[in-house]
Amino acid sequence: MPLRLVLGAIFVVHGYLKLFSRSYGPAQFRKYLAGEKVPFPTQTGLAIGVLEFAAGFCLLAGVYARVAAALLAIHVLLALVIVAPKKGFTKLPDGTGWEYELLLLVALLTILLSAPAPYASNLLLGR
Repeated sequence: MPLRLVLGAIFVVHGYLKLFSRSYGPAQFRKYLAGEKVPFPTQTGLAIGVLEFAAGFCLLAGVYARVAAALLAIHVLLALVIVAPKKGFTKLPDGTGWEYELLLLVALLTILLSAPAPYASNLLLGR
């Protein structure tokens, strides 16, 4: 459960920043995606922000946590394939690298492949 809660918080914050932040909101994220040659940067940025925000809340609440983890794992895997090859592995010394994304992917796969907790919200709701 702690892993699910931490990942949920990380993705809620990241999604919020992409959707609503004045300093790193939709316009700035679109520019970043366009610079990385991601197709349809405006639509892709909105989709990523909504996915991270909504799936993060699902992880926090324990509602459809495995579905949320699967969708986020696909998203992080695509980021690793599309954006990460241009970076080195470690974030040191220049602040770039894909080690953080790899850790997120492994953590999401851990949630996806583990059995749901007996106190998960969707189990309490009878789903």
